[in-house]
Formats: sequence, structure tokens, C-alpha cells
Amino acid sequence: MNTCDIIIPTKDGKQKLQAVISALLEQVIPEGWKMRLIVSDDGSKEPIVSIATEYEWASPWVSPLVIRSPHKGRSHARNIAINSAAADIFLLLADDIVLRPNALQLHLLFHEEHPEASAAALGCVVWDPTIHPTPLMDWMMHGGQQNDYDAILGVSTCSAEHYFYGSFISMKTNFLGKTRFSESFSEYGWEDLELGSRLHKQGLVLHVLHSALALHRHRYSSQEILRRQRIVGSAKYLVNTNTVRRIVHGMYGAVGARKIARYVMKTWGDTANMPRFFALVSAGEFWYGVHHANRLLKRKVY
Repeated sequence: MNTCDIIIPTKDGKQKLQAVISALLEQVIPEGWKMRLIVSDDGSKEPIVSIATEYEWASPWVSPLVIRSPHKGRSHARNIAINSAAADIFLLLADDIVLRPNALQLHLLFHEEHPEASAAALGCVVWDPTIHPTPLMDWMMHGGQQNDYDAILGVSTCSAEHYFYGSFISMKTNFLGKTRFSESFSEYGWEDLELGSRLHKQGLVLHVLHSALALHRHRYSSQEILRRQRIVGSAKYLVNTNTVRRIVHGMYGAVGARKIARYVMKTWGDTANMPRFFALVSAGEFWYGVHHANRLLKRKVY
């Protein structure tokens, strides 16, 4: 087991990829490994075409593969890249995830030490400090709904049902077999956890590599985070909801609480540190997405 394909889906991410690829090429690769990057271009306005010549792909790297397709979403982009993967293991990244030194090496060494097909590895992602995360961004990662790594501090394994984060995870290609990301999720949200749930039932064991760190180089404004919550919520119609939640959300909107909360976030959301309020308003936007999914998806407001 000594080959690895790194899969990165992207849409209009040419500029972001520069830092991601540069960090990959600076990684220490254990002796005997062969590496390949697969970039799956999901209908970018400016197609990804020249990374094979823009960067020096010296051994152990082989020439990268770029797959271009019409825009059909991240699940489709990942799936067609996985279909082209021929390595023993593959590692999923995002086009805004910049690896810290030795992060890739830790994944490769893990698979050397755990050759069993069911063993997968989860790296940890934190905000890139150079983008100056807002208080709301910090809360999203430390108490909110953005990659809850705090809950798995000190553990060696975690459930793929809850932590199959497709931005920094590696697994054996033969364990995945013909299983793929569901393309029913046309917008962001749930597609990686839904796949993780199926893989968990098939026996996948997800190990946590606490020292394998990557930086998330994407700054979100408070309004973008609330929009993201609606997007994630709108996909939950594929997962399910219940009557009590519909009633609670209806009251939240009827008494004007949502309108007030959104005004506060628009005015002070990028500067004030309000963890309890963040929890209220982010949950409110999530459930707005859940209970207005048909209208949101039809109107394509995000």
C-alpha cells in the first residue's frame, strides 16, 4: 500500500488552489509512496487547465489529473474524481484547505500502520489566522455547527456518522467500492455525513489524527454564515423533521424574533461576541431552511 490520490473538487477556485497546491508540494512524503493530485472542476467559469505546467511535480508526485465537467454540484465532482482514482488510498480535500507541515505524512503513515480496509483517518481543520476569524466564526467551530472537533478531543476514534468531514479525510479505495456520495444533495450540506452514515453501517472505523492539522482559508461574514445555515437546513428535507420543530419554528417567525435576530446579526454580527445569541440565530436560520426547503430550492436564493 504505497499510492495515494488526493481529490479536490472546485468551482471557480483557481486562486484558492494556489495556496492549497503549494502546501501539498511542501509536504514530507514517506519513502516508497507515489502521490497524485486529482482536481475535479465543477463547471468553473475559468476552467482549471494548467496546474500540470504551473507547478513542479517532482517525484514522488506524478503528473496531476484535471477532470472538467458541467456544474452539477460537489457530490458529482467528487464522484467522478473517485471513479478516476486508481491508488491504494484516497484523501479528500477542499479547495480552501491548506495543509500544515507533516499533515499529509501523518495520514500516509497511519495507513501503513493500519492496513485493514476498514481503517480511515480524519484530520483536524482550524480557521486560518491570517483571515482574522470573526467571533461568530470562532463560535461556529467551538460550540457551533462548523466541524465540532472540540467534542472529540483526546479520543482515538469517532463515528463516521457525525464526523465524516469531506474536507480532510483519507480511506482505502477498496473499502469504498462502488459506494459514492449521494447526488440528491444539489446544494451544500449533508452529503458527506450521509455518506459517512452509510460507511459506518458497513464497518468503517474513523480514527482521529489530532496532530494532522489544516487551515481553513475562507472568511465568512455573519450574513454568509446565516445563509449557509439556511442552505444546510434546506437539504434536511432529505433527512427528516417533525411536528414539534415545525411549531417551534413557526412561533419563532410569527412573534418577530427572526426579524429582530437577523437585524442584530446584520448590524453587529461581524464584531460582537455573543455565543448564546449566535446559537439562537444560527439554529433559527437552519430550521428556516428546513421548513422552507421547497421554496428556497425552487427560487435558488443562495
